[in-house]
Amino acid sequence: MNAPNTSVWNHRVIRKLRGDRLYFEIHEVYYDADGKPDAWTEDAVAPFGESLDELRRDCQIQRLAFSKPVLFVDRVGDKEILRECEPEIIMQDRWLEHEAMDRSSQFVEMFYNQVASHPAVSQNEKLKKQAKVITAALCELYQMTSNPHQDTGKQLS
Repeated sequence: MNAPNTSVWNHRVIRKLRGDRLYFEIHEVYYDADGKPDAWTEDAVAPFGESLDELRRDCQIQRLAFSKPVLFVDRVGDKEILRECEPEIIMQDRWLEHEAMDRSSQFVEMFYNQVASHPAVSQNEKLKKQAKVITAALCELYQMTSNPHQDTGKQLS
C-alpha cells in the first residue's frame, strides 16, 4: 500500500461495532490520489484549541463530518478499507431526523450569532426586523424537523 496523501484529509464519522454495540466516532480520514479514503486515525479525534476561539473553530470544522456519508471499516482479505454506509443501515432511532434537527439548530444558532446579533444588523431597524423574520422561520424549521411526520398546517415561505 502506498503511503496516504496526508495533504488531503477531513473529518468523517465512522460507524463501529464493538461486540454487539454499534457506535459512531469522528476520525481524520486521508484520501488517495483518486479521492477515495485511504487511511484514518486509529483513535477518534476530539476538538482542540489553544484558545477558546481555536476550540470553537475546531468544533465547527468537525461538525462538517455530519454533512458527509457515514463510513464503516470493511475487511477485504487482510486489508481494512473504509466504505460508505447505506442510509437505511444507519437510520436507527430516527437518526436522519435527529441529524436534520441538529443541523437546523446549528443554523439557528449560527444565523443569530453571526448575522442577527451583528451591530450592523441589530442597529438598523429594517435589517433587525428582517433578521427576526428569518430567525423565526429557522426556529419553525427546527420545530418541524423534530417531528417531520406530523402535519402542523404551517409552511415556510
